[in-house]
Amino acid sequence: MTVKERIAALRQLMTKRGVSAVIVPGTDPHGSEYVAKHWKERNFISGFTGSAGTAVITTNKAGLWTDSRYFLQAEMQLQGSGIELFKEGLPETPSINAWLGKVLQPNDTVAINGTMISVNDYKQMSAELDFYQIKTDTSFDFISEIWTDRPELPTEKAFELDIKFAGVSAVDKIKNVRKILAEKKLDTLLLTALDEIAWLFNIRGNDIAYNPVVISYAVVSEKTAVLFVDARKVTDKLKTSLSNNGVELKSYNAVFEYLKQLSGAKMALDFGKANVSLYNIVKQHNDVRKLVSPIILMKGIKNEVELAGTRAAMVRDGVALTHFFYWLDKHLADGNLTEMSVADKLREFRSREEYFFGESFGTIAGYAEHGAIVHYEADEQSNATLKAENFLLLD
Repeated sequence: MTVKERIAALRQLMTKRGVSAVIVPGTDPHGSEYVAKHWKERNFISGFTGSAGTAVITTNKAGLWTDSRYFLQAEMQLQGSGIELFKEGLPETPSINAWLGKVLQPNDTVAINGTMISVNDYKQMSAELDFYQIKTDTSFDFISEIWTDRPELPTEKAFELDIKFAGVSAVDKIKNVRKILAEKKLDTLLLTALDEIAWLFNIRGNDIAYNPVVISYAVVSEKTAVLFVDARKVTDKLKTSLSNNGVELKSYNAVFEYLKQLSGAKMALDFGKANVSLYNIVKQHNDVRKLVSPIILMKGIKNEVELAGTRAAMVRDGVALTHFFYWLDKHLADGNLTEMSVADKLREFRSREEYFFGESFGTIAGYAEHGAIVHYEADEQSNATLKAENFLLLD
């Protein structure tokens, strides 16, 4: 389907369910900025592929909000879609909630998938829309109903990050979390952010491009540590290691039933990251406390092994860049180098270095005027040939 056809299908569902507007964020149930293909709902409904942005569809209007990194890209990708671009950060640009307050009527309902919005964001949205007497609903998953060829969740294998790189074992990290919980008179922590889970359990994966994380949830209590992850991702070696570290494995979607069975816990939840659907489950039978995740500070303070690893990685990357610059200088006169080919060559030089796992993000190679486009990504149509007469931006 085209973007227009997708929006038409969504509007049919909205009319059927009595919903006047649907908000489609560009995130996932873990509050990620970069998401697996399975969760690129905003991309699907709008055609806009930037990493930041939110689409809003009403019964007769549509808008997309994004920041200045993507103004040029969004203008190009939204052409002919019927979706209006709202440039965030400009004084004349209304917020999503203010815009909805203007285009909707009192007692209208705005829907958003409860797994795709954090507790904090939902509380703010609900309060602001309530000012306009507009209701909110988090029970619908509209996009899944119209996205018939939706990609499956990734099943690539996860692996353990060796302690020679991590510096601290998962056992000791979990002990430190329990100590912090005890100090705050709490007994259970629900973790939803993928980077925090990867750090705590010393696991890595390839579920999201350029992000070495594993799609998962985790619950740590006084005596248990449970990792909710697709069993197909877990090798026998990793399973044994996690078990030896006192970590119990359950299937990824089992987290919902697990939390429904939980009762009487003094649970810490990061309202800035945990999604509303999970919050609504745990608050029914538990004492839920708002707490900025302790993992943020724990992983933010690097140990000596991590510091040494970063320095060594920068040396190796410097070697790769030096090889690349020499190669570029030598072959520029050939007349056949392009933005895409130099990005591929740079990755090749980096991949030759020890411990290479992947790039931190796709190389931005922009020649001449392309260097002025924020987050530019060359494709077959735009792929410029390099010459000695202009600038090449490499990011």
